[in-house]
Amino acid sequence: MAWVEAANLRYDEYCKQTESGLITPDIDPSVLPALRAIGADIGDGGGASTVLAPLYESGEVSIIANLDAWVARPKEQIATARKIKALMDSNRERADQGLIAIIDANGIGAGVYSWLEDAGYNVYGFIASEGTEVKDSSDKFGFRNLRALAYWHLRELLNPERAGGSKVALPRMPEVTRDLTAPKWREVAGAKILLESKEDIAKRQDGQSTDYGDAITQAYLYPHLEKRRAMSW
Repeated sequence: MAWVEAANLRYDEYCKQTESGLITPDIDPSVLPALRAIGADIGDGGGASTVLAPLYESGEVSIIANLDAWVARPKEQIATARKIKALMDSNRERADQGLIAIIDANGIGAGVYSWLEDAGYNVYGFIASEGTEVKDSSDKFGFRNLRALAYWHLRELLNPERAGGSKVALPRMPEVTRDLTAPKWREVAGAKILLESKEDIAKRQDGQSTDYGDAITQAYLYPHLEKRRAMSW
């Protein structure tokens, strides 16, 4: 919790650079660093939310800004894909050429991923249960799947004792704090880290899914994901 609070304070400090003291969707793009990645958790109905988490980075800050979330509705995959496309297009002049959208491709999210891939955008189909050979920063632990890696990687980025300190800045939102601090973890066979399932977390959180946390951790995972294709703007 303290590490997330510190990231909230860094976000608050960054907001002071803006005229209004806030970061809003209509803010002058030059106020933010270059867009580096977009994490997209795609809701499948049943009250779940779709969350888009844009990650902007410079040498001084790694900030999630202008989170976009709404209650998912049936048959909105193309509309969601177009939202992601518009965000990538609007940042084309300042974005890193490795700009990538990491999209939850389980279930109906596969349609969002496929639409953008067919359109020539640099996208990664994130399958939470997919295995990985990546190790943690100590090189002692592996991960049962990509979901465990994503949350642990952000945990390492938030650690104030990491070399150079943490530069992660996160918006002060109850959903963000809840989702990033809720998951429990344990070590399983093979010295691998396993994260608590979303279903078990929801049971402890009055049915609330970790949609915000999933989108944010997916965005920060980009260094571990191979670039699939060049942007075809």
